[in-house]
Amino acid sequence: MKFHFILTLIIFSEFIHICESGCCSTPDYDIYCIESNEEIRYILKFYYKKGKNATQAAKKICDVYGPNAVSVRVAQIWFKRFQSGNFDIKDARRSGRPVTDKIDAIFKRVEQDRHISSYDVAGELGIDHKTV
Repeated sequence: MKFHFILTLIIFSEFIHICESGCCSTPDYDIYCIESNEEIRYILKFYYKKGKNATQAAKKICDVYGPNAVSVRVAQIWFKRFQSGNFDIKDARRSGRPVTDKIDAIFKRVEQDRHISSYDVAGELGIDHKTV
């Protein structure tokens, strides 16, 4: 909730520089800390709905967050996504190796014996050693 409140303050004040901790201040920029890529996407979505184009949105974001906050190309990709009717700003699930449900057991075993091999941990837990 705090994130959305701060984000709302930033958007409606046309990006007045807000940085409670000063954690991102540099000699050239007094900028707000970027918590995640999702934060940038919320702002891109706001500018899309406001009728701005991707270049304008990227420039305004970089004016506040710094020159590497978002590229024009990334803003264009997100604006194209918004134009297609997809306003979901969360990262899409990716294919790949699934995360094992035995992570806690792996960590517990390694904490007990820091010199144990991945083969031994895998054997004890009944999983492939490459998972460890």
